[in-house]
Amino acid sequence: MNVVKCPYCGTEHSEGTCFDACPHCHAPHQPSWAKFCNSCGSELTPTAPQPSDSVIATKRCPQCHTSGLPDSAAFCSVCGYDFNARKESPRIVINVKKCARRDVYSNAFIQYKLHETWESFLLKEGVNILRLSQYPWIKQGQLSFNGIRNNQMHITEIQFINANLDKRILFHTKCSSLSLSYIDTSEWTSFQGMFQMSDKLENLVLNGFDTRGIMEVTSCFDGCLKLKEINIDGWDLSKVRHQFNRQNMFRECKSLKKIFMRGCNDYTVDLVETALEEAGLNNVEIIR
Repeated sequence: MNVVKCPYCGTEHSEGTCFDACPHCHAPHQPSWAKFCNSCGSELTPTAPQPSDSVIATKRCPQCHTSGLPDSAAFCSVCGYDFNARKESPRIVINVKKCARRDVYSNAFIQYKLHETWESFLLKEGVNILRLSQYPWIKQGQLSFNGIRNNQMHITEIQFINANLDKRILFHTKCSSLSLSYIDTSEWTSFQGMFQMSDKLENLVLNGFDTRGIMEVTSCFDGCLKLKEINIDGWDLSKVRHQFNRQNMFRECKSLKKIFMRGCNDYTVDLVETALEEAGLNNVEIIR
């Protein structure tokens, strides 16, 4: 392997490596405080970066306002901001809360389907950051966010930041509330079973979802026993044309009292009302 001179400190090392290089792209001289590589944007391990006093560092991040970044940095070392695209790098942020119960084998996890096989990815308590550059299965596989083993670990919030996923996602949770934000559903065609068996959920705010391409809502809220209110303002379910594509949409939603449907067209309202009647829910208030 060729020996090259580091452009920052002048030391000689093997080509493509350096004592303080990024383990993913081998870009040299990642600051000791860096969380993300300033060259490729990959998340750094605590042992990968080392300090360097000779780096020319005058760039400032407009997202987190960190100063002293290398002039050549393509990504912010702290928040992962993409300087070239002028936006935060694609990632999913998942907050996990630990409950009072101390049952054995209780975990929050993500299941993902690749090549017809489901695999599990465990989540830790607190904030979990899944960067699309590091976890290719996020884009490639169907995802299922779960916190259902013995009720100990709950997913409480999921943020999709510039993470445009073309596969539907399932949210099977045992928490009473779930905050979803920045999720792009414009390429989705199905909401089948999306919140199925989330029997502790009490309210859902889904008014930011783009549903113009949705053709199936079967079992979307099936088994949400404690769900009281749903906000689906602006939903357009005009492509859900067959009865079996809406079956069991609200089955077992025994606590449901209100559905906010402001801005929905008449077809979507009629579809929801029909699905409620089929579930035997005749006292649910539709707010338009």
